[in-house]
Amino acid sequence: MKVQVGSKVYRVAWKHIHKSGSVIGEKSGKELPYSILTICQIHPIEKGSECLALGKAFCSVNDVFTKDDGRKTSLTKALESSFSKWDRKCFWEAYADEIGYGEKKHVCPDTAMA
Repeated sequence: MKVQVGSKVYRVAWKHIHKSGSVIGEKSGKELPYSILTICQIHPIEKGSECLALGKAFCSVNDVFTKDDGRKTSLTKALESSFSKWDRKCFWEAYADEIGYGEKKHVCPDTAMA
């Protein structure tokens, strides 16, 4: 998925890995088993650019996996630490466009113009 925020263009990519494992819970501190891992990576569109943000979502063995839930959770985590509130809004509007909930060809203006 391509996202344009002002003059900057980013590429967002997801990967779903069907592999059992475990992760330490953030709140409980206990080892929690998972069956599927979704990884979200955000890169500037320039060729050869490095990953700016990475988010991971773990689907518990007790939950039903959906790509949409994995994408939303991993995108949330990827955006948390690297982007402003305004930029995050642009990513979410582009995501809604991508899955058919919004108008196509959404472009966010520069934050200075908002």
